[in-house]
Amino acid sequence: IWIPRRHNQQLITAYLQSSQIAGIDAYCWDNIERTHRDIKNLVRTLSRKYRIDQSKIILAGFSQGASAAIKIALENPAQYAGFIAHCPGGIFLQEIQKKTILDSRSKGVLLSTEKDHNKDQQQQFRHLLKSTGFKYRYIDIEGIGHWYPQNFYSYLDQGLDLFLN
Repeated sequence: IWIPRRHNQQLITAYLQSSQIAGIDAYCWDNIERTHRDIKNLVRTLSRKYRIDQSKIILAGFSQGASAAIKIALENPAQYAGFIAHCPGGIFLQEIQKKTILDSRSKGVLLSTEKDHNKDQQQQFRHLLKSTGFKYRYIDIEGIGHWYPQNFYSYLDQGLDLFLN
């Protein structure tokens, strides 16, 4: 259980390791259906231990996991409140259609870094969100590339404002 610094609400944070092996000590999120199934299994497991309001589940991820979180949250708005995506990029981000965003009732947070190699793709996706009127927050983190900043939780707290306030 985690209580964000800027909020009084308790949150359960669960970190899911991909079950999709990409190499020795390397994992990926290439199969979106398998990824979604793994997420649903994790939620089911947590629901046995904690009382979870299903309408408040926020999917989050980093890199390809962030793109998978976006795609799954947007395509399943009845199951997820939205997404927090840190340094998203890759095929899943490219596959998201304007109609999917328009049909979604969720919200989203894009955490981007100044020197991320996926920056152009993130900007294109940001403009797509903006063009649909989708409710989102964009946070640009200066000075680093495709990685986590030292003060990551302060950025995460800013993103959570969109969902908790």
